Amino acid sequence: METNIKPNMQTGLMISVGLVFVAVAGISFLGFTINALFGRIRITNIVPLMLIGILIGPVFGLVNVGSTGIVSQLTPFVTAIAIAFILFDVGLNLNIDSINKTAVKGNAFAFGTQIIMALAITAVSYFIFGWNLIVALILGFALSSSSTPAVQAIVRVVKVPDQIKTVIIYESVVTDALALIVPLLLINMLAGTGITYSSGFFMAFTIIVGAVVLGAASALFWLVILTRFSKQSKGYMWMLTLTMLIATYGISSILELNTAITIFVFGITFATLGTLKEKLPNRDWLVKHFTFTVNMRYIRNYQREITFFTSTFFFVYIGMLFSFSDFSGAAADIYLVLYAAAATLVALVVRYLMAPVLSEYMNKDRDKRSVDRGTVIFSVGRGLSPAVIATLPITMGIVIPNFLDAIFLVILFSNIVSAVGVFFETRKSEGFQTTLRRTARING
Repeated sequence: METNIKPNMQTGLMISVGLVFVAVAGISFLGFTINALFGRIRITNIVPLMLIGILIGPVFGLVNVGSTGIVSQLTPFVTAIAIAFILFDVGLNLNIDSINKTAVKGNAFAFGTQIIMALAITAVSYFIFGWNLIVALILGFALSSSSTPAVQAIVRVVKVPDQIKTVIIYESVVTDALALIVPLLLINMLAGTGITYSSGFFMAFTIIVGAVVLGAASALFWLVILTRFSKQSKGYMWMLTLTMLIATYGISSILELNTAITIFVFGITFATLGTLKEKLPNRDWLVKHFTFTVNMRYIRNYQREITFFTSTFFFVYIGMLFSFSDFSGAAADIYLVLYAAAATLVALVVRYLMAPVLSEYMNKDRDKRSVDRGTVIFSVGRGLSPAVIATLPITMGIVIPNFLDAIFLVILFSNIVSAVGVFFETRKSEGFQTTLRRTARING
């Protein structure tokens, strides 16, 4: 049979495929190296990975990052994979006991910080930088939530109490809902789709509650299936669970629920019920009726590896999405840089003012307490949610000058400030501990 592909075209296709494979392998090895290096010196790997993406995309143009390019077209799929895998890992490893203990103050900190931050960034956007009020509100809420992958990277390299880790990870997940839903509703209002404030509020409530119910029900159903077919699923349990995870994400997306909350609840429910037998007395009726034979350690170990791979590419991909097409000269450059700096400063100030809410979970030792407080304050890195919101107006035919570039600059600035701040806070603590050890040796 003759082929319709000319030899030179076939050769070019093979070379392109080979380059893609080499690039994927190179980024993976580079991500591991950066992660190992920065883990030793207590700096998160977010900024260097984002800078690699910026170099690959908008700087050297090794890939097409335009609206018709492959990177932009893949954004919904990359976003879905990042949400599913990273948030499932967060849910699996989050301590449910810590969530229960910190529920009241954790929620007060999370939503108090988000609302104040959203309104403050809206005020700065509207009164100082002159954005339209609705656009200012979109910016305010889109930039009001910390990035879960960024927070995860921080808690891996700093030593803070479990309660602090739990609260800031929990905050990044639950506030992600408003950071996506509110801007989405406002963008639809700009597009003239007929959504009102009252219908928008009801829609947001339905989306969040529906996501919680779907995530919990899906996890319970899957635990029952794995237990019922434990012999058949042994050895394939993690891969089958990922399949169910993707299916749950798809159902949540089809029902137009909040996919982030759905997957987060799926992970928490799966991990909590899957280890219920280990936590409750044998006489407890819950153990009698909900005894699941799931090897949670096996699933966690494999999930940690896929999460590393996914988060590495996520930060590189965020860097590749940067586009500075709206810049029109030095004035525009300065305007956007000042806006990004102002929004990041607002986020820092709000978190500084709200940090005392979590004071009872911080170390009593002054220097360790400083690290705890610094970790809370400098967890300002923005990521997935604003990146998604930044591209929505264009896809809906709404032109907002400088909107996309302003958001991406805030993502870059906030992650740089976060990395630098956490580094110095950690170094300060380590220097103090070193001094204590030396003093003890001298006195001893």
